Amino acid sequence: MKKDNLIIIRNSAVLAGAGAVGCSLGSGASFIISFILFFPIVIVAFLLGFPWIKNSKLLKSDDKNDRLYDQVANELKEEIKIPGLYTKAFSESSGDKSKAQALYIQYRVEQLRKEKQVQAEREHDREKLDRIYLSRAANDSKRAAAAAKPPLSKPVKAANVCFGILCGFISAIAALGVLCACVNSDTWKGDTSDIINCVLLLLFGLGVAYLFGWLASVSFKEAYR
Repeated sequence: MKKDNLIIIRNSAVLAGAGAVGCSLGSGASFIISFILFFPIVIVAFLLGFPWIKNSKLLKSDDKNDRLYDQVANELKEEIKIPGLYTKAFSESSGDKSKAQALYIQYRVEQLRKEKQVQAEREHDREKLDRIYLSRAANDSKRAAAAAKPPLSKPVKAANVCFGILCGFISAIAALGVLCACVNSDTWKGDTSDIINCVLLLLFGLGVAYLFGWLASVSFKEAYR
């Protein structure tokens, strides 16, 4: 499966889970049923590209176009013209100056729009390269620091492995408990206060699972560095 599809499924699951929690708290409906209802809706919204967001982007695009037309108007007011572009507009308008002026404005706005787009893409690429460079520099410094550390003795290495196994076991038990609680229909019965307490307990269980999973990862990395 492509990475983009995995990101869409992950984000849809997060948004659907948030919607299901809100629906459960507000109406007392089952979390699982709410999630099943929300998940395909969010998936479809992702596939359609969130039309309401597209509309807001179109409004912003219109504002940018207005600014470009203002820039061209100021250029014409100061009698600043791009010779080659005006010649092209003049030739395509068959010598009609008013039509040539309108064509020139159209061509000049499109030219400015492309220049802005190229500039934005270059800035994006530059920022991306900066992030890659900083990430590589950080990884190199971590490797150098790890290489500079003295090797672990066998007892310390064994202790790290045992601690990692223990933390991994606790993390797995906590995650399994949260999963079973989510699936159990009795968890979502009762009034709003009971459901809120259940959600808080589930969040606490997820926090415990994440914490001990992180500790297990750190222990194994330290043991096998």
